[in-house]
Amino acid sequence: MLEKHPELRHKLFMSFVGLFVTHLIAWNVYIYSQMSSNQREFLILKAWINENFAKKTTIKSLEAKIDSKFETITQRFDDINKRLDFIILLNQGTPHDE
Repeated sequence: MLEKHPELRHKLFMSFVGLFVTHLIAWNVYIYSQMSSNQREFLILKAWINENFAKKTTIKSLEAKIDSKFETITQRFDDINKRLDFIILLNQGTPHDE
């Protein structure tokens, strides 16, 4: 049938070529959209990681500040205890007038 009608064969061939090219274009669009959505996901994850790292470093710096303040307070209490011990020793060594 196709041998008797070369124009029909040409149209059928061009239809197949058109379908093949359309299929390739559709696959390219699909792959590009998948890549861009993966890239968006990657950027979202990267932002999340950066935000959590910033929070973690902030927490670490706050912990360091709290530790230094705690050490300072501990030293002050030690100094106060030494002074109180000294005052108690002084009071014990002085004669009381009765």
